[in-house]
Amino acid sequence: MYSAIHSSYKKLKNPKLTREQIKFYGFDGNYEIRSMVYCRFIIKDLGRFTGLSGNGHEEYNSHCRCCNKYSVMLEKWEAMGKPYELSEEQIAKLINVH
Repeated sequence: MYSAIHSSYKKLKNPKLTREQIKFYGFDGNYEIRSMVYCRFIIKDLGRFTGLSGNGHEEYNSHCRCCNKYSVMLEKWEAMGKPYELSEEQIAKLINVH
């Protein structure tokens, strides 16, 4: 989902959304450790979804719980039909910016 958000954002001309608003922060290192370690493994070790790396959070520790937020976003994305080409309006809906 975040891969679709990031690749779609790159194609926008004069976006109103900022890179900070669409940034993938990872998972909480205290409460979502399994998700954080798995995320790190997928991105760093397997080299998948590399567009999500280099975001200033190389260890993917968000320092706040994100799983619930990501679950809600995922439900919205699935309801949209899981498109990989998103409009700015769709991205804004996913990240809760209206």
